[in-house]
Amino acid sequence: NTTTVDKDILKIVAKSSGTTGVGFGGGIQFQSQRETGNESGVVLQNAGEIYAEAETNSGTNLSSALVFRTATHGVPSEKLRITNTGEVGMGLTSTNGGTCDPDDNQLLIRAASTVGTNKGHIMLTGDSATVDEGPQIVFSESGSGSNFAGAYIGFRRTGSGGIGDLVFGTRE
Repeated sequence: NTTTVDKDILKIVAKSSGTTGVGFGGGIQFQSQRETGNESGVVLQNAGEIYAEAETNSGTNLSSALVFRTATHGVPSEKLRITNTGEVGMGLTSTNGGTCDPDDNQLLIRAASTVGTNKGHIMLTGDSATVDEGPQIVFSESGSGSNFAGAYIGFRRTGSGGIGDLVFGTRE
């Protein structure tokens, strides 16, 4: 029965002539016309990309992230990543460099932030199934390559069934 289940409508296949590794994958590249002209004189420029990119590629196991890139002056750069475990990273590069990796958080939204600016990021994280832990909203600042949690609002689990305390904290 194909009326109640997902069905492949468009399939994109990425193949290699050698051994593939982490970072290999297939995707869609969007291009847009940037100059007027006739059919033969059309100039196209990269406008964005959506890729499935291998995060683990052991030969027997392929686990992929879904990566979204937008383009500035025709050069695509990563803006959103959904990891193979469902974590979401959005904004600038991770603290370990390179991608929108959510840095082991379930959701990390990071905006350009340097000392003296009013931009920041929202981080939701935690394990509410563990006593003395729970989800938090962290107010953080970054500068000179490091991140500091300035304050937080969180839920600290003290028992089962969602029993716990709402906690507020600041950095001293």
